[in-house]
Amino acid sequence: QRFASDRIMAPRDARRNFVNVLQAVAEKHGLEFISLSHDWVIQLRDKASGKQCSVFGYTFDINGAAAVEICREKAATSLVLEQHGVPNVPHSVFLSPANPFTANYVPKSGMWAGMQEVVSRCGFPVVIKPLKGTGGLDV
Repeated sequence: QRFASDRIMAPRDARRNFVNVLQAVAEKHGLEFISLSHDWVIQLRDKASGKQCSVFGYTFDINGAAAVEICREKAATSLVLEQHGVPNVPHSVFLSPANPFTANYVPKSGMWAGMQEVVSRCGFPVVIKPLKGTGGLDV
């Protein structure tokens, strides 16, 4: 018997397999493959036509859904803007090892070294906030 509170986790290599398939498709069809945010935002681009498809997580933007999801997440928006040469405030993403949905993607060594590197590079003050949200909640 399953309950709504039961969590189903994908195998640790599921994302890597998904990204590998996207890379193979891009190579087969001569598309440019762009990976941002540790493969969470993928862009496939046909250089000849200029057409582009974005993949956010597991959402493709064939119908614009991935574009909407990218815009809802500050870091993803920043990465895509940067990729296209649009000035923006740089963002860094640090996943929580306490979150069961992200724990498999956090290195065993934790996130502190990366966080310290960002503070060393940018200096203080540093603003820490959730990926999604508005109105300054949880800042």
